[in-house]
Amino acid sequence: MSSITTATLVANGDSHACALLGSSSARCWGLNTESQIGNGTTSNAVNPPVDVTCLVGAVVDPGRDHTCALLDVGTVQCWGGNDLAQLGNGAVASSNVPGEVPGLTNVATGRNGTLSAGASHACAILSSGDATCWGSNEQGKLRDGSILSSSRPIAVLSLPAL
Repeated sequence: MSSITTATLVANGDSHACALLGSSSARCWGLNTESQIGNGTTSNAVNPPVDVTCLVGAVVDPGRDHTCALLDVGTVQCWGGNDLAQLGNGAVASSNVPGEVPGLTNVATGRNGTLSAGASHACAILSSGDATCWGSNEQGKLRDGSILSSSRPIAVLSLPAL
């Protein structure tokens, strides 16, 4: 078992955190009431941090009660609470292990910041430079011109140039 001291990235959620290890695996700890630490349970994990089930080669980003990970191959997996469609899997049922966000295969890899999980939504930057988001659209977070939440990734409209 690798030591948490080999972490190359640490990211905080609302009440849980995750670390990417040098071996490209991930470990999470903290509150787990919605299975947001991804080990197949709802048991809290304080010490030691627990391995995320079936997740290798990823950058992790925790949200409030869910977590998403960008894999080296440009796909995204999410797990945890899903009451506002924040897992992007077309459903609203929670998942206690990582599951792929369907249709999202070309997310930019190789740099941090191309995947970001918010409180109840998530967004990713695609290899093309376009952005896509899913989950709660409260206060227009998805920037798609509607007020509806989306359980699947949707294109972000009118992203202003810098």
